[in-house]
Amino acid sequence: MLLLVASALAAPALRLPQGAHPVREAVDLRLDPAADTFTGVVDLVVHLDAAARQLRLNGKELKVGDASVSQGGRSWPASNRVVDAETLAFTWPKALSGEVTLHVEYAGKVTALDTQGVFRQREGDADYLLSQFEPLDARRAFPCFDDPQFKVPWQLTVHVPEGNGAWSNTSMETTGQDPDGWQWSRFHETRPLPSYLIAFAAGPFVSVEAGNAGAKHVPVRLVVPPGEVAHVAWALEQTAPILEALEAWFGEPYPYDKLDIVAIPQTVGFGAMENAGMVTVNLGTMAWNPVDDEVGRRRDYVETMAHELAHQWFGDLVTPMWWDDLWLNESFASWMETKITERLFPEWRVDVARVNGRASAMDVDGLTTSRRIHEPIVVVDDIETAFDGITYAKGEAVLTMFEAYMGPDAFRAGVRAYLAAHRDGSATSGDLVAALAGALPAADDAARAELAASFRSFIDQPGVPIVSAAIDCSGAPSVRLTQERFLPAAPPDGTRWTMPVCFTVGGGGPTEWYCAMLAEPTALVPLARTPVCPKTVTLNWDSRGYYRVAWAEPELRAVLQRSDLPLDARVAVVHDAAALVAAGRLPPTALLDEIEPMLRDAPPALIRATVGVVAGLADHLVPQALRPNYRRYILRVYGPLARELGLAAPAGEDPERRRLRAPLIGLVGTYGGDPALLEAARPLAEQWLIDRSGLDPELVVPVLSLAARNGNAALYTRVLEAALVERDRGRREELLAILGAFQDPAQLASSLELVRSGQVDVRDALGLVFTPLSMPATRAAQWSLLTNDLDAFARLVPIYARGYLPYMGSVWCDAGRRAEVESLFGRRAKRWIGGPHALAQTLETIDVCIASTASQRPGVTAWLERQ
Repeated sequence: MLLLVASALAAPALRLPQGAHPVREAVDLRLDPAADTFTGVVDLVVHLDAAARQLRLNGKELKVGDASVSQGGRSWPASNRVVDAETLAFTWPKALSGEVTLHVEYAGKVTALDTQGVFRQREGDADYLLSQFEPLDARRAFPCFDDPQFKVPWQLTVHVPEGNGAWSNTSMETTGQDPDGWQWSRFHETRPLPSYLIAFAAGPFVSVEAGNAGAKHVPVRLVVPPGEVAHVAWALEQTAPILEALEAWFGEPYPYDKLDIVAIPQTVGFGAMENAGMVTVNLGTMAWNPVDDEVGRRRDYVETMAHELAHQWFGDLVTPMWWDDLWLNESFASWMETKITERLFPEWRVDVARVNGRASAMDVDGLTTSRRIHEPIVVVDDIETAFDGITYAKGEAVLTMFEAYMGPDAFRAGVRAYLAAHRDGSATSGDLVAALAGALPAADDAARAELAASFRSFIDQPGVPIVSAAIDCSGAPSVRLTQERFLPAAPPDGTRWTMPVCFTVGGGGPTEWYCAMLAEPTALVPLARTPVCPKTVTLNWDSRGYYRVAWAEPELRAVLQRSDLPLDARVAVVHDAAALVAAGRLPPTALLDEIEPMLRDAPPALIRATVGVVAGLADHLVPQALRPNYRRYILRVYGPLARELGLAAPAGEDPERRRLRAPLIGLVGTYGGDPALLEAARPLAEQWLIDRSGLDPELVVPVLSLAARNGNAALYTRVLEAALVERDRGRREELLAILGAFQDPAQLASSLELVRSGQVDVRDALGLVFTPLSMPATRAAQWSLLTNDLDAFARLVPIYARGYLPYMGSVWCDAGRRAEVESLFGRRAKRWIGGPHALAQTLETIDVCIASTASQRPGVTAWLERQ
């Protein structure tokens, strides 16, 4: 019997040796939700390509007992040894080839802090046990080929103590009772699946029937703790329509025999997981008390479920061959999330959310430390860091661009061809690109090659382009396009894309739309349908292109005032303008001067975009002496809007207008210091803390946060008491985050001590810890409290989340603090999964901030002096 001990072993290899592949795997598990260990039996059918006496499998923190190998009715004992922290080797006396069956009895660990591998959680008075295997943690549950290229049928049998139920990827085949009173359930064999998509759950869950859905009328169930049955009304109503909308787009039925949505009381590092037939999701995303019902919660469930159910085709039915193609999963699921949500709820304006997500991705992609969408995997850290905004948001934006260029019908035809060709198998980026190129209507080989080259230029290299356009009528009317890499704090590095660029021209005749494939640093595009020299050219009118627009100042000022642009395009212009100003390519006044006139009759989404710009000045660009001017500007420009909206939403209010209220209150109350708003917030907060009345659910956090910023010890105590007794985990996290809004140093120290002492679970308290870092008034004090004993704090954080800790330093913007961050995290980051990448990005973020602040400060100062 052997125990894996990582510190005494060699560095693990990323992949198992070639020469064997799995055929099918049966797993028999004995799971007690209240225990720290579990036991299992595996029967793994393997094909050995050549005669061999040994097989290596992935296995982590498993105690292996008896093992044997069999073939043709004969059996041989198999010894086992630990190769490294991720790998087991099984050896038998006779050389065998072809199909053999390896039988292994073993025990594994159950974690109570992380939500990876096999983990348990307590909700109410009961214990629950669940699994989360993506990307490399199936090996914690059973010996296996833990590699996405291997897809085989699996059959699970689960034993649980009386009073508990069991769920897995497929419907139940049969059930029975063990001699000791435990219940067992055997589930039907799965379609071919990789190890990371196998899932199980055990505990006193309750299944809430949601009817049948889709072309095959598959049963849908919501699996939740007993106390949450009355809180899943929205999920009951929306799950089937989401599934059916996805079936309509893919043109084929949902692939699996049932759909369970299983609640995880608390997730760390992820919010949901697309396990085939058994999607897991954070409890707070799918269940909430009706008194806390709000558009944000409803939207979160729809978007999350559209994402995870899209994976049932993209990721589950067709799986990436290896983790360098993770984007084939996540970029497409993010893209489908937007498409399905927009189809079901157009009033939510997810087109604007798409543009906001694209802007966030571009901010990261503007760093020299940015990674590629299709990123080579060299070490395990490369896999973990691939789950980021580049894979999700940039990937979605790139797919949006190519759908617009190809046309929706051709793009969908390419996707359907890709799925048909690789159903129940694995695929690569090249397979998808070939399928999309093949779907181009009436295209020749050159056009298909051009599309493939364009796709590769966006997925196989990092960075975001910036494109300029200039009218050239020295001959026939034309537009000259120019591209380079956008790097806010570094010169262009010569990176070049083959990219679809679309624009409109007007002013000399009818407005015309043109698209061209820009492959060189500069190119002249003839305006074949425009015989008269135009006066204006507008790049990226539909906001579908993944590039920044290099606006010149006069053109920017004009376009910011154009109400005829689509709303998402207007928001995109604001994002591009802010990026150009931050990079020193435009003076701050080019944007700031235009905000006030732009807001006259502006739609809520556009106002929200400008709120971000104005609030962003507070951190590093507003001198102390000019803070009265800054507050005066906010109160003059945004105060009337805040007063018009008020602190209560009327029945039937437009969802976008409702979403504007919270950020507007934050700006006018926090940064504008509006006395009337601050005075109104305190009694509303106190009343809500008494009886949960008087505030719309969307306003609980902004109003209580305003009250907390000037709150006394009595209010602090009341918020703390409310947080400690709150049963809804999501609301408890919000209340703890509000504790982080109190500004008294003693209160900051008391709040952090709640975490250090274990009185408050750090997983519930991320807002409490990091909110003070986000505010200039409390940043330095909180930083000192956290870093005085960083190692002790890090030990409280789940292992898989420690790699994010270096990002704490990204709040700083000066050389002295940069050196402190590098010294503090340099050695530690190497020990944390994803830590080196996080530290590199943090240091570059500080460098960009230093350069940006230096270029902007004179212009912002002069602008503030005029307010």
